[in-house]
Amino acid sequence: MALSVISNSAIVNGIAASGTNAGRPCVFEYLSELYYIEGSSLAYIWDSENEIWNRNAPMETYNISPGLQTGSTVFLIGSDLYMIKGKSTSTLLGYKWSDENQQWEQNSGIISGIDLSGSSYLDPNAIFYNSELYLIVGDETGNYHAYKWTGANWATNTFIINGLSSTKIYIRPAFFYIGTSLYCISYPTSGNIHKWNADLNIWEEFVITGLPGGGSPCYHVFPYNGSIYLMWGISNLAPYGYKFDVSAFESFFHVRGENNQLTLIATTTSETPVNDEVRCYYSTEEEGLISSQNRVILSTSDNISFSTVFPKADAITFFAAVEYYKNGMLTQTLSISDYYTKVDQKEITLINITNPDNYVILDNPLHDYNHGFIFHDGYLYGSARNKKSASPLESSVFKINAADYSILSQQKIFQNKNGETLQLYGFDQIVECLGFLWVSTGTYLVRINPADLDYMVFSGMPALFFSAPIGTDGTHLYHAGEDYLYKLDTSLLVDSFAVYGYTGDSAISLPANTIIDQCSIIQYHPTNKAGVHSFVCDASFIYIAVTSSAGAFYDGFADGIYFFHMQKIDKNTMQTVGDVIIPKTTDDMVQSPEYVFLAPENSADYPVGSFGYDWGFLAIKKTTLEIRFLKALHDGQANVSPVYRSCYGAFYFNEKIVVQQTRGDTVVIDLSNIEEWGEFFPIGGATESIFDYQLNGATIVDPCNELVLDDNGFVHTNTWGDNTIVFKFTLDTITAAEPEPIIQTTLISSTDAEATVQGYIIDSGQSAITQVGFRYSTDPNNLNINVPATLGTTFTETLNSLTAGVYYIQAWATNTEGTFYGNTVVFSTYNVLTLAYNTDDAVLDYINKLFGCSIRCVQDAPGVADGTTGTATDNDGNVYQTIVINEKRWFCSNLKTKKFRNGEAIPEVIPAASWAALNSAGRCKYE
Repeated sequence: MALSVISNSAIVNGIAASGTNAGRPCVFEYLSELYYIEGSSLAYIWDSENEIWNRNAPMETYNISPGLQTGSTVFLIGSDLYMIKGKSTSTLLGYKWSDENQQWEQNSGIISGIDLSGSSYLDPNAIFYNSELYLIVGDETGNYHAYKWTGANWATNTFIINGLSSTKIYIRPAFFYIGTSLYCISYPTSGNIHKWNADLNIWEEFVITGLPGGGSPCYHVFPYNGSIYLMWGISNLAPYGYKFDVSAFESFFHVRGENNQLTLIATTTSETPVNDEVRCYYSTEEEGLISSQNRVILSTSDNISFSTVFPKADAITFFAAVEYYKNGMLTQTLSISDYYTKVDQKEITLINITNPDNYVILDNPLHDYNHGFIFHDGYLYGSARNKKSASPLESSVFKINAADYSILSQQKIFQNKNGETLQLYGFDQIVECLGFLWVSTGTYLVRINPADLDYMVFSGMPALFFSAPIGTDGTHLYHAGEDYLYKLDTSLLVDSFAVYGYTGDSAISLPANTIIDQCSIIQYHPTNKAGVHSFVCDASFIYIAVTSSAGAFYDGFADGIYFFHMQKIDKNTMQTVGDVIIPKTTDDMVQSPEYVFLAPENSADYPVGSFGYDWGFLAIKKTTLEIRFLKALHDGQANVSPVYRSCYGAFYFNEKIVVQQTRGDTVVIDLSNIEEWGEFFPIGGATESIFDYQLNGATIVDPCNELVLDDNGFVHTNTWGDNTIVFKFTLDTITAAEPEPIIQTTLISSTDAEATVQGYIIDSGQSAITQVGFRYSTDPNNLNINVPATLGTTFTETLNSLTAGVYYIQAWATNTEGTFYGNTVVFSTYNVLTLAYNTDDAVLDYINKLFGCSIRCVQDAPGVADGTTGTATDNDGNVYQTIVINEKRWFCSNLKTKKFRNGEAIPEVIPAASWAALNSAGRCKYE
């Protein structure tokens, strides 16, 4: 389908012709303001209230005048704003914006590495693609010149202009995104522009309609307030304004399934109709699909859904098609075929909480409608939002000892802590960073001491949506505002009260330079903003779910436009590197090393039954952003309103996702078959088990909001209601018991002639263990040397008279079901790993680099019982199971990170000669 633009004079309101090269528009956003700079260096700022451009003197101010120029491009690197200007000569000018001096200051570094000798009338355009910054320059003779930013200078790179060509002179390229698609306008011929084919890494011709011709035009495309605008400039004239008819080419034809009923959604809304008629077809047979059978004809203004019920079956294949007509002529045909599997129904298992040590009720009004919930250093911490209709609007935090619920404390949060007035309201998440707990609301950020819940309040945060989430990667805080995700330098917020002059009488201003970077939150709705509802961080990226709690467009497809999406942001550059549409609102996100999982949230306050509400669960692959869909229902839910199928909380554990549903059920999802999940709509089959809760025999009616796992294998959850109930149960309660013994093999020490090894029975399986021991060899496929050991939960042996080599060893245990083996440990008698314990350094002594060695992490765990399990995560996001043995907490598998502790990559050294000569840190593959 073609892109289409329509005239929109409002977006150029206030801009006048100003002289030579005035018609070279450049629009950019900086610190929440929209600016316009044209070819004669005049600058404007957008007045959103009055919808007019006003002259802006600072943006016209230069420490060194640029003189007469051609086009400009403005872009961020981190939090620094740069501008590159073209000249009629073969040179470019570089500038950096100074917030302190309120002017553009010449900067040669930003044009370092660029050589355009022999070219003239230069028009530059910078664009981020896959987190890399590219610069493409057009010239008078019709050539494209391309560079890639290395971090210090520009290097020639033709990748980004592959397939671009022109027969015209005065190339003035404009690169822009619509959704996740990248386009380029550069003097279109016969309505043809270019669209980037990400599979083939090449530009391909694409059609655009609605642009005027004439002259040698200069274009600029930019997003604003949920729409995509285009300015078209020429010579010395003021630019013309246009707006992309996004809905015209984003019209879609989609499908959902529910208990063997297939519903087709057809949407054809468009600001400027591109079709007179749309014909939709659906059938279980491909042959004869496009016929009068099962056909619905729509006008362009329609936005409807229709359905058919297929025969009950375990699986069917459906076929669907849509035809678009203009003036009686067929313009396009779209088709879908997919495999549909009916929902795998599950029975409910009841969990009745009866032990008073395992629950506590936090009575209204001190702490109601608890939202945030985390486990930290042996305690549970919660943050109460309160209810919008409550009076007074009270919010608080609590602290509960995870092992002893009777140890409980609560703290109300006020702007005026001393006078207990102006109480803050609307906390969402609570997080731990740099030794403190953090909650936020409105324009306030609250720092809480986890030891005694004493707190201080910072004011001056950028405007937020109500109850927007806060997140952390352990070093920085990330704050979701209305327009941006902000990155905070948390180290500026952890000093004593005295340093800030905080007395508790009122909130204090956020220290200068606390906000060190930001990333625009992409918006898809044309008028209403969607907010960040949840997000997670891994070692390199932030993943945000941009959804909404506004009833006006709670259904993501209500107006035929995709509103909701998951945005992937590079943590270092704070630039968007990926974006994918999601079909519903989400309240909780959780991650594994490979996937981000989104749990849907719905509400009884909003209409149900529309597209997106009865989808169960989303898994989004981190690398490709491919979505897999899952439905997790059971017999008790088959006829329940989709509102009560939504999910508020989730956590990841041992290749399982444990999800808390609104009605109180806990759903355990097996991730082993994730590649079999649905591509277009949810399927069943991956739900492992479902649980419901009672408290002393009475059903818990309020929805549960969050789930956390402590170090001792207990799951804790909290209810969302007038009286917050916190209760716990063992992880074994909701995960299937292992039928086989679980055995841990550990290397205690090794020298050039002997090794001490230990085995540990984590779980004895279905019957008692009767024998234990080890088997080992230098051949990993034939561990034929057997060493029996003394029976016990922990057993240790020393292997003597070993020769130089690499050894493989497994602990084993026998019960009535047979003999079972633990993990394989590899060690070398060439290598001795000496750990300088409780310091920052591990010293490799007597090392032979040819054979290397593996590393198993351990930390002190005084007072923690043997057998206590948990998890740990490294800088790459790898999750390790842990086990406590002799008051030491061990990784159950070898360290496999590819990064240092500071997040920098460990260099991979491949050539053998380079590895042999290596005297610095590095890694390589075995053999």
